[in-house]
Amino acid sequence: ALHVAREALAKLQGRELELVHKVTEMTGDISSLTAKLDSSTLNATKLQDELTKVKGEQAEQARLIKKLQRKTLLISKERDSAKGILESVEKEMTLSGNQWEQEKIVALEKTLEEYKAMVNMLMDKEDGIE
Repeated sequence: ALHVAREALAKLQGRELELVHKVTEMTGDISSLTAKLDSSTLNATKLQDELTKVKGEQAEQARLIKKLQRKTLLISKERDSAKGILESVEKEMTLSGNQWEQEKIVALEKTLEEYKAMVNMLMDKEDGIE
C-alpha cells in the first residue's frame, strides 16, 4: 500500500511539474502576444494617420483641379473672344462702314452675354464649393 501511495505521489508531483511548466510557457506566450498586439495597434494608428493625411491631400488636389478647370474655362473664353476680335477686324477690312458697325455690335453683344453666363456659372460653382 505504501508503494502504491508513493507511485501515486510521484505521478502527482510529475503532473504538477508539467502543469507548472505549461503555465510558464503560456505566460511567455501571453507576453509575446501582448507585445505583438501593442505593435499592431501602433501600426494601425500610424496607418490611420497616414490615411487621414492622404485623404486631406486628395481633397486639396481636387480643390486645385476645380480651380484650374475654372481658370482654363476663362482662358478659353478669352481666346475665343480674341478670335472674335480678329475675325471682326478681318471683316472690317472687307465690309463697308455701316454693315461692319452692325456686325461689330452684334459680336460685342454676344461676347457680353457669354461673359455674363460665365460669371454666373462660376458664382454658382463657388457657392456650391463653400
